[in-house]
Amino acid sequence: MEKITVTGFENAKIEDVETLLKELQKIEKTHSTTIQLFNSNLIATKQHLYISAYHALKAFKEKRNIADKINMEIMLYASGQRQIGKAISLLGVKPENKQIAAIIITKEKKENNNNNSKDHKNVIKKLLQLLKAKESQKVLEITEKKRNIILKKFNITEKMLEATAKEKTEKALNKAITELILEKIALLALEKA
Repeated sequence: MEKITVTGFENAKIEDVETLLKELQKIEKTHSTTIQLFNSNLIATKQHLYISAYHALKAFKEKRNIADKINMEIMLYASGQRQIGKAISLLGVKPENKQIAAIIITKEKKENNNNNSKDHKNVIKKLLQLLKAKESQKVLEITEKKRNIILKKFNITEKMLEATAKEKTEKALNKAITELILEKIALLALEKA
């Protein structure tokens, strides 16, 4: 059984993406975990990443994955893309990103649940140090500025938004955006089935 954690980081300082990726790989290897970072400006709530992780894990179990690694498969689902290059271009982290979303997946070992929890906390601690950031769930929420970026980058039209939103309140619009992105993820899963 896998444990999926979705979290966010604010005030991140990424100097070099290549160095960051190498350090992430070290953490993954040391803690037998999978980590994927995202530009949180394009993440529509925790649900967006949980559902992406679910579909990616399912694709690997059913041997219908596109990517060789689970973290890249998650990136494909989260972006709604079939091409890794496009997915990374859309959701990948860049030095200018100060707000980062992260998925951490660990395999839970039945024999010692206490060690699993400790290991998981150590991974988050190492990410905090690596990103020189502060953990924050706020970066996963949809703001008005973020909403406009998501609409543009995910090709969600005003017509689609109006058809999905029950009312024109901020809460209803944000819920509609999340639903439309989850729909894109589900369609990608169906295409691959």
